Amino acid sequence: MTGIFFKAMLGIFIASLLCIAPKQSLGGEEKIILIGEPDSGQKSVGESREHKNPDNTIKGLKERVRYLEKRVRELAWEIKLLKDSKDSTSASVPPIRQWRMLRIGMPQEKVREIFGEPGRIKKHSSGEYWYYPDTSGGKVSFTQPGIYKIRTVSGWNEP
Repeated sequence: MTGIFFKAMLGIFIASLLCIAPKQSLGGEEKIILIGEPDSGQKSVGESREHKNPDNTIKGLKERVRYLEKRVRELAWEIKLLKDSKDSTSASVPPIRQWRMLRIGMPQEKVREIFGEPGRIKKHSSGEYWYYPDTSGGKVSFTQPGIYKIRTVSGWNEP
């Protein structure tokens, strides 16, 4: 009797560590209940959500992990570029990899995040030019503010 009790307690303990309740049978259909899923947002720890097929849950979690890993790599790259741009002085030409991040329609604030403050700004009738590090280096062209009162990249010349 003690052995059965021990095995049952061990099973409950392991299931609680894995955040998976033991299989429950409801009308002949077995279901696995996950407790406190990290991406549920609406359920708190201790509440449960039923999943008829654990393979779909595992597949979904694997997809989520792949997406999050990709996003972490993207953010790490952006952080590195921002650190590089902040480490460089305003008198230096930004590295070519930063120029390659520019996109038509990108707002000025994003350009400022990538390159830092321009060495020189020149306003003209149809927008603005930002020079890095000065007029002898590269140039980013911006349109006049549109309905959202934001200037966006209309073109650029790499140094």
